[in-house]
Amino acid sequence: MKRIFLLVATASCIAATSSVSQNDISAVSVQLPRKGGTKEVSLFCFQGEAGKVKEKGSTLTFTSLSEIVKLKKKAYKKDRSSKKKKQLQNAKKLYNASLGSCETTDSPTPTPTPGNQGTQNSYFDPQGNVTALGYDVFEIPAELSANAFLGQDVFEQTCAGCHEKRTRLTFPELRERISEEPMYFTEDEVPDEDLANLFAYLAVGRSPLRE
Repeated sequence: MKRIFLLVATASCIAATSSVSQNDISAVSVQLPRKGGTKEVSLFCFQGEAGKVKEKGSTLTFTSLSEIVKLKKKAYKKDRSSKKKKQLQNAKKLYNASLGSCETTDSPTPTPTPGNQGTQNSYFDPQGNVTALGYDVFEIPAELSANAFLGQDVFEQTCAGCHEKRTRLTFPELRERISEEPMYFTEDEVPDEDLANLFAYLAVGRSPLRE
């Protein structure tokens, strides 16, 4: 029987690998936001965490997405190249898209999502993507993907501690606002793709029923 080794992350280091039965993991698919829609990505779940599995001979190695993000962060700190930055961004996007995908259903506790009021009457769907209605009202360019969960990561890296999380602006107005004092953010520092995700995060809580 094939064995699976789980990489367990601790607060300070990665503990020794431990083998687990193949029956302890399950396959799951998540929708990864991208320009023009979403991309389905296959992952594996183990003890409530999503991750990737690599096969070598008769051995399978499971690494959680949270651990992959940590490894990408370390790699980027050592080599601050555009390639390493992109790899870190992609790892974070996949991790954020996987949140909740491996939760057990024994005692379900509903998690508030941007689309709780239904996509027809909402600016967001349950995955945090801005709906067609939201794109129209927020004036977000159609070629950009806008996801509230990805925007949370942008907010924490760029805006945390500076201002409130909600906004009544449109996308063009937010672009103009962040270019002014005291932020002075250029499009190179906050690209349109990041700004679209950030806007989605800031706009969570807005609803056409309350506009």
